[in-house]
Amino acid sequence: WSEAAIVVEQSLAKDPEALLQRLPTDTATIRRMRERACAISDEYFKTEEKRFNGFLRAARAYMRGQRTPLGTPAITRTTSLLLAATTPAPAPLTTTPRPTTTLPPTTTTGPEDCEGMRFYFGSEPFPGVAWRMDEINGFTSGMSKSTCRTNESAAADFVLQWGFWHCDEHTAMLKLPVRPVSRPYVGWWMCHQDKPELRHRRYFIFFAFDLRTWNLGNDTAEPLRGVAISSPRLAMTRFDPAKPPKYFLTFRGTINQVGHTTREDLNKHFKNFSKERPDVQVMLPPFPGGAPDYWHLMDTAYALVPRGHGRWSYRFGESLGCCAIPVVMSDGWTLPLANIINWSEAAIVVEQKLARDPAALLKRLPSDPATIRRMRERACAINDQFFATEQKRFRGFLLATKAYLRGQTTALT
Repeated sequence: WSEAAIVVEQSLAKDPEALLQRLPTDTATIRRMRERACAISDEYFKTEEKRFNGFLRAARAYMRGQRTPLGTPAITRTTSLLLAATTPAPAPLTTTPRPTTTLPPTTTTGPEDCEGMRFYFGSEPFPGVAWRMDEINGFTSGMSKSTCRTNESAAADFVLQWGFWHCDEHTAMLKLPVRPVSRPYVGWWMCHQDKPELRHRRYFIFFAFDLRTWNLGNDTAEPLRGVAISSPRLAMTRFDPAKPPKYFLTFRGTINQVGHTTREDLNKHFKNFSKERPDVQVMLPPFPGGAPDYWHLMDTAYALVPRGHGRWSYRFGESLGCCAIPVVMSDGWTLPLANIINWSEAAIVVEQKLARDPAALLKRLPSDPATIRRMRERACAINDQFFATEQKRFRGFLLATKAYLRGQTTALT
């Protein structure tokens, strides 16, 4: 750590001048130490998997009586994965029972995960794209640890190609060599504009949080060919679906919306509704003093997922992770992995206009405890299988892409 951090005594909190004297001031040293700090973070702390692999390496060194400072050649990703694969798993905890499900057991490593699907990583991101995807959905980490990657493009079922974020970056994709339609490029699409010269090329399909993201003003626009993927954020807590929830329906968020009035309507029509139904809490600014925080409100049967600045929402994935049933209020949004997951078992989709009619909205939500428990358990199970980690999100993407390329709609049962 001497290469990337400074350790000083607490007593220097009373002596600013002495503290500053302990810190190097020359530009070269500062730059070198900052670069080292970045490198250490990238290798050991940037993702959950990297933090765990760091723990494994440190545990191995401790048990062998070794000390391997970071000045030595870094452990490779392959070595880390081999270590993870060969380290005996700890005994499962039994203090907090997990909800029972009928899903078959799944794994996150090994060739069986590929389900006969192999991909080739086409290239480094195009200029301007950099690694922004790593900031939003962990795909780079999930992809790099996938055993389904091949080094031969000719053997790949598809070529994973970082698409474009800014709308003027799509031209690089147009210059790629033609591929067979049955073995296409699969590219990321985040642009909120139509690029028909790319969208209509049959050897391209796309993945996105919203398959209609190219046209936010038309909820019936033709969706992109391809797969809708999950929002990236993980839940901060988890509630047992076997226990009655504290609330029936909740939402807490801001009024950030483009081209619609959904959240304004919620704010107007649900503003005083909690007086009639304390178990229904729909909160938008200004929040009253002492109002429950975001995660506290996730102890609920139903979590409202209204449209915001776009159709997709982080709340969808967060709701699943908390074992709450998402109530999606976003016309035209294709739910994540919808071609392989039967969302009717774990989510409710309603029209945006119901933001103006609380009574009609509540009528659409089953109220019997057995149905609520069954749907919450299903939400938990789907999250555990497809969204709980970066690798699981990437594997879900692979399975949905496989189903799409083969013209299948395989509802998860």
